[in-house]
Amino acid sequence: MIEQPKASRKRGDATDRWIGLRRRARTPRLRFITFPYAGSGASAYRRWLTDLAHEDWLDFVVVQLPGREKRISEPPYTEIGPLLGELEWVLSALVDLPYVLFGYSMGALLAYELALRLAVRGAVPQHLILAASTPPYRVRERAFRVTLKRDDLIAKIRRLGGTAPSLIDSDLFGDYFLPTLQADFALVDNFYREVPQVLPCPLLALGARDDPEVAVDQIQAWGAAAGRGFEVRLFNGGHFFLHSVHEEVIALVNTVVGRYRVDEQACSGVSLGDRCS
Repeated sequence: MIEQPKASRKRGDATDRWIGLRRRARTPRLRFITFPYAGSGASAYRRWLTDLAHEDWLDFVVVQLPGREKRISEPPYTEIGPLLGELEWVLSALVDLPYVLFGYSMGALLAYELALRLAVRGAVPQHLILAASTPPYRVRERAFRVTLKRDDLIAKIRRLGGTAPSLIDSDLFGDYFLPTLQADFALVDNFYREVPQVLPCPLLALGARDDPEVAVDQIQAWGAAAGRGFEVRLFNGGHFFLHSVHEEVIALVNTVVGRYRVDEQACSGVSLGDRCS
């Protein structure tokens, strides 16, 4: 994917292109940044625009990756390194406030790896919430796997659920959605870490007891990357419990984010990454 050199681009314009949905807070004190799962776009979080609480002080942003929705004409990334480099640059404009990252499935890998990069810059997230994903240090046996053939990929999508069979069987799916899914799966499958890299922030890992793709012990393995507290919450609802038990998930997220409620007077002079309560 060819990008204009960063030095010749305006970060604000580039950042806007990477934001698929946004709910601006009246008095922003914390930013909640989310990453969608493989093949999906920002619309996966559309219900969160109204159901995510704390709208007076919580700024809500959903990342839009190339190859989907308003960016359907752009080729998707197939390697995580270049994608993370671009995300780190464009999203640095969004970590001027204390922030929380949420990632689902492939989005969890992106959120974790981006948090590591931002932490090196001194912008440590307040909290990291990772859902329906195996840590990259637990998937070496899958690394550098040959990209799934069309029939194998479609079979996997059927097994995971979450996509209507009528859509999978349509020409629209093969022409528009399948190429992005192939790229996303290649991005995930061709990356691993030898050992966990610990983040100096709390980490919450979400999973489903009946997920055919990510076992409970893999969800628990995220604890090796948590440097300041670790929690696991399990649901029923399969791999896409984000949608099937939406009310339970959003209630938990509202509770976790609510821990970071801040007021203007108490936080005057607080530097980026510090917690104020």
